[in-house]
Amino acid sequence: SCVQPSKLVFANPSQRRSFVCMVAKEVPGSSRGKIKDAKHFGPVDNTEVFEVTVRLRRKAELERHDDTSFMSDANPAQRTYLSREQYEESYGADQGDIDKVVAFAKEHELKVVDISVARRSVLLSGNAKLFSKAFGTEIGKFELDGGTYRLRSGSITVPESLVDAVEGVFGIDN
Repeated sequence: SCVQPSKLVFANPSQRRSFVCMVAKEVPGSSRGKIKDAKHFGPVDNTEVFEVTVRLRRKAELERHDDTSFMSDANPAQRTYLSREQYEESYGADQGDIDKVVAFAKEHELKVVDISVARRSVLLSGNAKLFSKAFGTEIGKFELDGGTYRLRSGSITVPESLVDAVEGVFGIDN
């Protein structure tokens, strides 16, 4: 929860203006309940390093063609296709969204491994403790069907400035 700057006591009144309150918002669809038959046996090793993909929204929605459109009956050689560059330009991730994720990663001491505008993804690397703190989720060790897994519980959260840009965060679980 956030504390209003006016409620805080500052030794120097100029500090009040520099106070920033980060509000975390849930990534839509990220809420997770308990996995049936998974047995929790403790927290994950906080030093375990892994990679997580942050999937971003498209610059523009894809055009939808139904089965009755003129293109559905056309021979594949007669259809028009976007080049990779055209697709990336029209439907890839927005550079502003990418910049926000990169700043978020830096703020949380996560390493940016790869950025793909066309795939709308930013690949991050870090340890379990950093990912848990950055995305506001608990990560535990679970046993299921004879295997041991890293699973998160609850929702994934991001700063309010990112919630509209982030479609999903993948890889916290293994």
